[in-house]
Order: sequence, then C-alpha cells, then structure tokens
Amino acid sequence: MPKYIPIVTEIGTLRGRDAIHLDTVEISDACRDTLTLCGDFNCALASKRSEEVWQAYQIRFSGMLAMQMTELEAWRPVPEGSWPETAFDEVVDSPWMARMGAQASSEHRHFIFRTYDRVFEVICVTFELELKEIHY
Repeated sequence: MPKYIPIVTEIGTLRGRDAIHLDTVEISDACRDTLTLCGDFNCALASKRSEEVWQAYQIRFSGMLAMQMTELEAWRPVPEGSWPETAFDEVVDSPWMARMGAQASSEHRHFIFRTYDRVFEVICVTFELELKEIHY
C-alpha cells in the first residue's frame, strides 16, 4: 500500500486545488532527462504563511525515468481512494515504480505535483525547487 509523504518547501506544505498554478512545462533530454515546471504558489494555502499572495517557483525533476500528466478531474490515485495529503507529495511503496522493475534503481523516487489543472507524476532521481522573485 503506498504512503504519501508531504514535501515541505520553504513556504511549508501546499494544500488545496488552488495551491499551485502552472505557466510552463519543459522536457529536456539534453539535461539528463529533466522535467521543468514554472508557475506560482498561492501563499495563502501554504503552511508557512507570508505577507505575499503569490510566490513564483521553478521546479526541476532530474534523472527522470517516467512521467505522466493527467487533467486534474480525470486523475485518480492508485490505489483508488487513497488521496495524497497535499499538492506536492512523495509516494513511498509506489505500485507504479514497482512495475518499472529493474529500471527503477534505489535512487529513484515517485513524486506527485498537483497543479490547478494538471497532475504530474514523476519517477526521477531528484528535484530542485527554486523560489523566484515575487512578481505580484
């Protein structure tokens, strides 16, 4: 049975559908199979509240083995009914990763990043989250 572990960012955990807005998606083979997402976090839905309303971010998932993007309304966690706690979680004991067999090394991790409209599930080695200058 998978377990969802909330990822704690510099602004805390992010909860709710409106917590992560997405502006751009970039996939690059040249940068060691990398997925880069950019957008804004809704600070009102972060566990560490700030005076700012929006915080720009860039997250880069590196060493990507697999990625799937699903429209939020169509997405269902596996197993059905076991919903992640936050908008950004790591999946421990992931059935999807288990199906990868020997392709998934002990370095690989499964993350779920739920934006307002899309859910990204990524099996990768690491991620880097950078908070950018607040622009509104």
